[in-house]
Amino acid sequence: MAGSAIESAVYAFEGLLPEIESPPIAARRALDHAGLRISIEAWRSLSLDERSRLTVAGASERVDTDVVSGIARLASPPPQRVPTGADPDPGTPPEALARALEPTRSIEPRRWGRLRALDRYALVHTYRRAMARSSFLILGEAYDSVMATVPVGAGDVERRLERAPVARGLSSPAPASGGYQAPGAYSSFDDPPPRERHEVVMKDRGEARTPAPPSVRSAPARAPSPAPSVSTHLNDAGAVHMVAVGEKAATARRAVASGIVKMRADTAARLLHRDTPKGEVLATARVAGIMAAKRTPDLIPLCHGVALTGVTIDLEIDAPGARVIVTATADAHDRTGVEMEALVAVSVACLTIYDMLKGIDRELVIGEVKLLEKSGGRTGHYVRAGEGRA
Repeated sequence: MAGSAIESAVYAFEGLLPEIESPPIAARRALDHAGLRISIEAWRSLSLDERSRLTVAGASERVDTDVVSGIARLASPPPQRVPTGADPDPGTPPEALARALEPTRSIEPRRWGRLRALDRYALVHTYRRAMARSSFLILGEAYDSVMATVPVGAGDVERRLERAPVARGLSSPAPASGGYQAPGAYSSFDDPPPRERHEVVMKDRGEARTPAPPSVRSAPARAPSPAPSVSTHLNDAGAVHMVAVGEKAATARRAVASGIVKMRADTAARLLHRDTPKGEVLATARVAGIMAAKRTPDLIPLCHGVALTGVTIDLEIDAPGARVIVTATADAHDRTGVEMEALVAVSVACLTIYDMLKGIDRELVIGEVKLLEKSGGRTGHYVRAGEGRA
């Protein structure tokens, strides 16, 4: 696979080269057009050349679904059939995307039409992911990377934008910026997310500020501009604040999260037979998780207190896998979601298991804490692909 082809198919902000361990947006577009979904395990079962060819196929203006299907069939486990997807309308940018980019960025219909089909797909995909996660920093990065490649025309700004740095070839290291990779299965549209730049909080005259993303245009030095207002947790001055939800309608909300405590095989066996020195480990963890969910606003600074209607903690001992799988479901009828309540419940339940077992096992590991599902509110129903509940 030629280096230039894969370079043009993978965005620098994704941070996935050289190994492409997670599917780039181009690969998701390819699978979307073919009506296929594969797990992250299946993706990694493909050779680097196969992953590269699938990614390059997704960068074409017209996706060859026969090629995509042929490559996907080589994956193990095999792909699942899902409804086929379509590219965004090249005539005009989606109104919701344009609103999310305001006021610091904009998409003229003329420039939108000059984008590659992959570029339009990437912006809409990134917007939807930003909405699901209530974090719009990655959308700004995607916009800067994508739009910098589009030449300006008559009626636009008189100079061309400098081309944004592209991802390096397969022989070059991945970008050094910090990032996050979600474990587990992904859908061709939602997961796992590419590397996301974390918000950096700086102390400036007593206010917490988030620096605005660097501009893609060359410009003389000037005073810092206010932080972008795309994050609901930032006010016009860039200060972190609690979001006002008083005018929103109260609706039924639900969130499901999970986490895992890994341990030695003999520890899992003792736990299964209730042979532990501190007594009822799982019962204690269950109560701790429920109590933690109710105290979430005391632990997470910008969380609202919500009217919880129920919290359920399920604990499963996987003796062959030497682990305990913790799942928390939080329900409420309120104006804001309960994702943090579910995640806090899982985290504290896992920590309680750790505390109850640390005397007999110093090799315990807590991990894979993640949101599985959420419903209610303006962003609609979200299910992590391959892990949704009935």
